[in-house]
Amino acid sequence: MNAPDPLSLTRDHLHDPLRACLDGAAGPIVDWTVEQMKGGVGNPVSLGLYRVQGHVDAAGSPTPFDLVLKVIQSPANRGLENVGVGDDPHHWNSWRREPRLDQSGLLDRLPPGLAAPACCGVREWDDRVTWIWLEAVTGAGADGWTLADLSGLARRLGHLNGRFAGPENLPAAPFLGRRVHAQLLRPARPLQGLLFDERSQPRWEHPLLAALFPPDRPNPCRQFWTAGDRFVELIDRLPATWCHGDCTPNNFLRRTRPDGSAELVALDWALSNIGVLGQDLGQLTYGCFDRFPAAEIDAVSAALLESYLAGLAEMGCATAAREVRLGAALTVLCLFAPFLFFMMGLELAESGEEPAAVARLAAAHRSNAARLQEEAAVALRMAGL
Repeated sequence: MNAPDPLSLTRDHLHDPLRACLDGAAGPIVDWTVEQMKGGVGNPVSLGLYRVQGHVDAAGSPTPFDLVLKVIQSPANRGLENVGVGDDPHHWNSWRREPRLDQSGLLDRLPPGLAAPACCGVREWDDRVTWIWLEAVTGAGADGWTLADLSGLARRLGHLNGRFAGPENLPAAPFLGRRVHAQLLRPARPLQGLLFDERSQPRWEHPLLAALFPPDRPNPCRQFWTAGDRFVELIDRLPATWCHGDCTPNNFLRRTRPDGSAELVALDWALSNIGVLGQDLGQLTYGCFDRFPAAEIDAVSAALLESYLAGLAEMGCATAAREVRLGAALTVLCLFAPFLFFMMGLELAESGEEPAAVARLAAAHRSNAARLQEEAAVALRMAGL
C-alpha cells in the first residue's frame, strides 16, 4: 500500500501510536488535527514533519495527546543514487537508520541530562516511505541561547562521547554509520551533483565555487581536499566513539523534567555514526558561528572546547585538547564540506545556473564557505601541511 497523505490521517493510522504513547491506556479517539511543521527540505531523505494533536476518551473524560509524525523516504524517490538509497546500514545517509535506531533501545542509554524523543511507532510503506511517530517535545529551542547555554550543550555532548569512547564502549549497533569521513572525502563511487567531477573532487572552476573560493586567493579547502588521503588516515587513528552526527544547535531543545531537573533533548539522529572524539563538538561549533560577531568566534570556540573536555573528563575519558580540536576540525571538513557542496548542487539543479541564480546561492552560502576555510587552515596547520 502506498503511503497516504499525512494531512489525511484516519483513526486507523493513529490507533497504534496512541496506544504506545499513552502506555496502552488510549480510549476512543475523540478528535484530532494535523499541521505540517516543516517541509521536506535539506537532506533528500526528509519528506516533512507533522504535528498531530487531539483528544482520546479516557473513562468519559477527554484526554489530550500530542505527537510528531516524521516522514522519511529513500532518496531513490527523488532519482538520486549513492545517497543512502540502498540497504548498506553503514552509509553516512542510510535512509533506514533513524527508524532502526528509534526501535533499538540504544537511545535509552544516553547519559543523564540528555534524552531523545520517545518513539511511539514505526510504519513502513511499500513505496520506500516510512513514518516515524515521536513524542512531541515541548522545550526552549536554541535560538535564544547564550554562550553559557551552548557551553552546557557542549558539556552534555562530552558526556555522550565520553561514555561511549573506546573499543570496549562502542555500541554494537549495525545500523550506525561507519567511517563516514572516508565515504564523503574519498568515496568508492563518485559523489553526485553539479559541483563534483568524476573523481569526487570539487569543480573549483564552476562559477559558484569560484565565487565562494576565489582562485586568486589562498584556498585551504582545496589544499585539504587534495591531501584527503592523509586526513582520512589521521581520522582513522583518532579515538572512536558514538556520535549524534548532526549537532547543529537547532537540533536540541531544553526542557524541565517532572522532578524539576533540566534536560536537553537531542532531535534528528538520522546521521548518527561511529565517529571520533571531537566530531560532535566540531559540528556544534560550526553551527554556532553565525550566532556571534566575527571578533568573538575564537573565544566561542575556546569556551565550547573547554566545556566539551570537561564533559569528557566527567565520564572518565581523558584525552588531549589538541587531539579533540583536530578531530573537530577534520570531521567538520570531511562531513560538512562534501554535504554542503552536494546540497548546493541540488539547489543549482533546481534554480538553474544562470548568473543571477548563482549569485543568489553564493550570497546565501558565503559565511559557510568562510567558516570551512578557517577550519581547513586549522587542520592543515595541526597536521603540519
